Amino acid sequence: MLQFKIKNLSVEQADCFLILLENSDGNSCNILVDGNREGKSSTSFLSMKKEIEKLSKLDYIIVTHVDNDHIGGILSLFQEYSTHKLNKLLDTTLIYNYITRDRISYSQAKKFEDLIEGRLVIQSYKETYEKKHCLLKILNISERCIATTILTNRDKNAYLTFISPDKAGIEAVIKDYKDIKNKIKTSPNKSLVNKNSISFLLEFGGSSVLFLGDTYWKEVQPIVGNIKNLENINLIKIPHHGASKNNENIIEWSFKMHCKKFIITGKENWDKEHPDEMIIEELNKVYGNNVKIYSKINLKIDGNVINSEEIDMLGGE
Repeated sequence: MLQFKIKNLSVEQADCFLILLENSDGNSCNILVDGNREGKSSTSFLSMKKEIEKLSKLDYIIVTHVDNDHIGGILSLFQEYSTHKLNKLLDTTLIYNYITRDRISYSQAKKFEDLIEGRLVIQSYKETYEKKHCLLKILNISERCIATTILTNRDKNAYLTFISPDKAGIEAVIKDYKDIKNKIKTSPNKSLVNKNSISFLLEFGGSSVLFLGDTYWKEVQPIVGNIKNLENINLIKIPHHGASKNNENIIEWSFKMHCKKFIITGKENWDKEHPDEMIIEELNKVYGNNVKIYSKINLKIDGNVINSEEIDMLGGE
């Protein structure tokens, strides 16, 4: 029986998702995307660790970028691993774009990169990826944009395509932090870091989902628009907790792609900036009661906010 489930483990204004895949042959693939904030004694960390301990294996961890509300919990997880030998992580492949390695010393990223020394790490801007996993096939955007028959047998194969960032984007982030180390500037360009977080398209069993990290939709949209045979998107993880500047025109585009499901993270007590109030109003205006917003935020709207940890992409919720 096919399985394509997403567990929203996000707490407050932070991101953490567990993706569970299983194909018709019984092969499985489990993917952790980000990990909330740092803190091994926090409720969010203990909840994430509990979910991981339920699994027979954790195949991939994706660290979208080095902001604390994404990398923090992953750093804590690997600190726990280094101390207590958490066996679930022994064979886990990391998807992460190095920032500090052999270049700078930058807080959590430097600690994390020291902890993952010698492990298998996949970066988002490679020209090709080995297709070793029995279920998940990883593609770069060029491969997916020209694809006509590459996506075969989607009951047996899941396809993860990196949308962003490219190598130039990561090099821009590295330069920014080198400038800090060399005291050319005093603080990081947070917009640059967000812009170059990892975003990806995941396709399996007839469903397609977009995980957009903290990217800027206006820059990602042209890339997604070039993908062949992509007529529907079934779910979008809205970037950067629904901040207005990160989500220009995303609702209009999602409607054209027949997408009615959205994940939005942010403060439980809504500040109307994360997500932006206009985005919520636009979702209601465009979709009415047909929209499904998966969120733990008290958005103060009726009938279409689903405070559910688990999203079943192949069945009802």
